[in-house]
Amino acid sequence: MFSQSILYLILQLFNIIIGLFINIYLAQKLKPEVFSVLAIYSIIIALFTTFTYMGYEQVLIRNVLNWQEQNKKFWIKLNITYAIITRLIMSIIILPFVVGYAYYMDIINYGHKYFLYFLAFALSGIFFALIDSLGLILKSFNEYVKFFVISKLSNIVIRLLSIVIFINMGFNSFLVALTFLPLIVFVFAFYEVKEFIDYKLLNLRLLLKFKKYKYFIYTNYLNYLKINFDQLMVSLFVKPEILGMFNFCKRIEELGRNTIEGFFDPIIQKSVAFKSKVSDLANYINKIFKIQKIVLSLAIVTLIILYIYVDKLILLLKLSHFQYLNKNLLFVSVFLSLYIVYKIKSDLIYIFEEQVKIFQLDLLTNILNLIFTISFIYFVSQNYIYFYRIINGVVILVMFFHYYNKKFNIYNKMRVI
Repeated sequence: MFSQSILYLILQLFNIIIGLFINIYLAQKLKPEVFSVLAIYSIIIALFTTFTYMGYEQVLIRNVLNWQEQNKKFWIKLNITYAIITRLIMSIIILPFVVGYAYYMDIINYGHKYFLYFLAFALSGIFFALIDSLGLILKSFNEYVKFFVISKLSNIVIRLLSIVIFINMGFNSFLVALTFLPLIVFVFAFYEVKEFIDYKLLNLRLLLKFKKYKYFIYTNYLNYLKINFDQLMVSLFVKPEILGMFNFCKRIEELGRNTIEGFFDPIIQKSVAFKSKVSDLANYINKIFKIQKIVLSLAIVTLIILYIYVDKLILLLKLSHFQYLNKNLLFVSVFLSLYIVYKIKSDLIYIFEEQVKIFQLDLLTNILNLIFTISFIYFVSQNYIYFYRIINGVVILVMFFHYYNKKFNIYNKMRVI
C-alpha cells in the first residue's frame, strides 16, 4: 500500500537536496535585495496557479478513482478538458492585474531595472497555471510519481539548469531561463493527459458548469491566504533585503511542505478507493495516523538539533549576510512540525466533506489568519517576521481538529462529490 509513497518520498528527498543546494547557492552569491527579485517571481507564479483555478481538478481528485471503477469515462474527459480550458481563460483575465502589481513593485523597490523580467515572469505564470492543472489531474489518478515529476521535480530541474546559466552567463540570463524553460515542462505534461482531452465537448453551457463547484473555487482562493498571501504582503511593506531573507525562509518551508506532502498525499488519496467500504476505510485511516506519529517524532528530533546548531549552520553555509535568519529558520521548523500534526485530518475533510462546509471552515480559519498576518507584519519587529507562521499553524490546527473531532463523520460522507 505504501510502495508509491516510498518511491515518491525518495524523489522528494532528491528534490529537497537539490532545492536546498539551489536556494543556498543563490543566497550565497546574491545580495539580499537582489535575491528578493526571486520572491517577485514566486509571487507572480502563485497568483497565476491560484486564481486560474475553477474547481474541476478538485472534483477529479475526489472522484476519478471511483469513476474508473464504474467506467464513467465521459465524466473524466469532461472535467479534464474544462480544467485545462478554464485555466487558460482565467490566465488571460488576471494578466492585467499581475502586470499592474509587477509595475508597482519595479517602481517602488527596484528603480525600473526589472520590469521586462517581471513581464516575462507573467508569461511563465500562464505556463505554470497549466502545469499546475495537469499535475493535479495526474494526482487524481493516484499517479503521484508523474505528478511529482511534473509539479515539483520539473521546477527543481528548471532552477538547476538556470543555475548553470547563471554561473556562465549571469543573473539576467538566469531570469530569462526561469521564464521560458517551463514551456518544455508544459509540453511533456500535456502529452501525459492528452488522451482524456476532447475539444468536441466544448460549449458555453458546459463551460458555465464551474458555478456548480464555486465553493471549491472559493476554498482554493482562501488557501492562497493560508500559504502565499504573506509573501505578497511582505513584498509591499518591507525593504527588499528583508524580503530576500523572508523569501529564503519561504523556500525552505516550501521544500519542507513538499516533502511532507510527498510522503502523505499518495497514502491519503488512496482512501478515495474505499468510499463504499466503511470498515476498510476505518482500518486504512488508523494506519495513516500511526505513520503520522512516527513522522512527527522524527520532526521534533530534527527541530531540537536545529535549535542547538542553527547559528553554526548559518556560518557554515555562508548566509550570515541575511539579517535575523537564525530565529526565522527556527520558526519555519516549528511551523512544519505543526503542519505534520494537522495535515491528515485536514486532508480527509477536504476529500470527503461537502463543498459548502469546507468553504465555511476555510473562510473562518483564513479570516483569523489574515488578521494575525496583517497585524504581525505591521506591528511586530522584522526580527521575528516569520513567527506569524507559527500562529497560523496553531489556528489551522485548532480549527481543523475541532471540526474533525466534533462535527465531521467521515463514514457519512461516502457519496459526497
